[in-house]
Amino acid sequence: MNIDDILTAIEDWPFGMAVNESAFWFPFVESVHVLSFAFMVGSIFFVDLRLLGFLGKGNPVRQASRILPFTWIAFVVATITGTLINLYDDAGVQVDTESWPVDAEWGPDGALCVNHVRGGSLPSCFSEKQSASCGSFENGALLIDEYNGQ
Repeated sequence: MNIDDILTAIEDWPFGMAVNESAFWFPFVESVHVLSFAFMVGSIFFVDLRLLGFLGKGNPVRQASRILPFTWIAFVVATITGTLINLYDDAGVQVDTESWPVDAEWGPDGALCVNHVRGGSLPSCFSEKQSASCGSFENGALLIDEYNGQ
């Protein structure tokens, strides 16, 4: 079993599918993903500042490194929550790894078009942004995201 099999299994869990179809769970999981990623990067930055001597000069490095187990926990949480989101760009930094339906095209000023509603109330711009042909970089999109349409 490789990492792709593990991540696919996470996506195919009933919870993974519920996240992509819910007005509550998707923003919640996305928020947990961003917060855990921020904690992971911030804790590494904290230890690096101590190693460079910019922070806690009177304390041993061992004391600063006690945060590292929490860094690994944040990494695992960010990885699990990140598998429920498929986002890719035209530059090839992130590539389309799934054949899910397109959710939206994104430009520098927000959504260029949308093709899916996760639930809840519709935004006021929904009728002008909704398009069944959404999902191409030809209209100036920088990112496209997809949802697990199961």
